Amino acid sequence: VFVVFAGLVAGFRTAHALSRYTDAAWYMHKLNACWFDAASTLIAFCRNSKAPMEQIVNYEQTLIRLVSVLSALCLETLQQRNPETLGFRFEVLGAEDLDDDTQAQIFESGHKVELVFQMIQQLTVDGMESQ
Repeated sequence: VFVVFAGLVAGFRTAHALSRYTDAAWYMHKLNACWFDAASTLIAFCRNSKAPMEQIVNYEQTLIRLVSVLSALCLETLQQRNPETLGFRFEVLGAEDLDDDTQAQIFESGHKVELVFQMIQQLTVDGMESQ
């Protein structure tokens, strides 16, 4: 009787753990899809811009770099990686091309994800002001 009971408990616990794992994986894919959707929408808005092409290209490249940094920082936060560690565990597109001041602000911040998100918002608002 005890073996049957233990087997049922182990089976239910395993099924619940698998369900939690698949839910977490689904949310991770959804998070990446949301970052892609937000970045591609902001890039699409640049098509009708009257700003010089050099400014548009600079905005687009900086935006993609910051979104890539944001995605990597979110994943590192979920892994509960030591925030004192410099560099990224996940691949980041062009992080070394961000200016030194921006890189320093990100690595020195205690709230890296929120800081990069705010940088993206500020970049977008500043880009709206250019003609």
